[in-house]
Amino acid sequence: MSIAHRAIEAEKNREWGVVTELSKTYDICTTFIYTLRNGLKALIPLIFSPNEEIISYSKKEIIKKILSYRLEGAMSISAISTIMKREGLNYSGQSTISQSLSAIGALISPIESIPYNVPLCQDHLTQHSYFHNLRYLW
Repeated sequence: MSIAHRAIEAEKNREWGVVTELSKTYDICTTFIYTLRNGLKALIPLIFSPNEEIISYSKKEIIKKILSYRLEGAMSISAISTIMKREGLNYSGQSTISQSLSAIGALISPIESIPYNVPLCQDHLTQHSYFHNLRYLW
């Protein structure tokens, strides 16, 4: 680490011959020193960048987002894809979104098969066979 740091400092300060000096001091080739330097330069922004929370969504949470955008937001598949890509989410391709929505739709029985006298509370709905398959998605 100290070799890489010294090589970065030498580059920044335009000090010539430092890499050669380091290679002789530590008995390593200059190519290795440049590799160390470049590796550390790539890591510095990751190590010292502002502490941003890394958000990772499970497939279940992504499916919930897709359903929310489609059903609550009345968004097109293209719009859902654009927003998901902007948010950096997985499964954001239009074909993936379309297939997911089709698969979910295939699990739900036609509206005619849902009895009208069923009270629409969550506990009651999950007990009925027409919503039984949806539990396996979550």
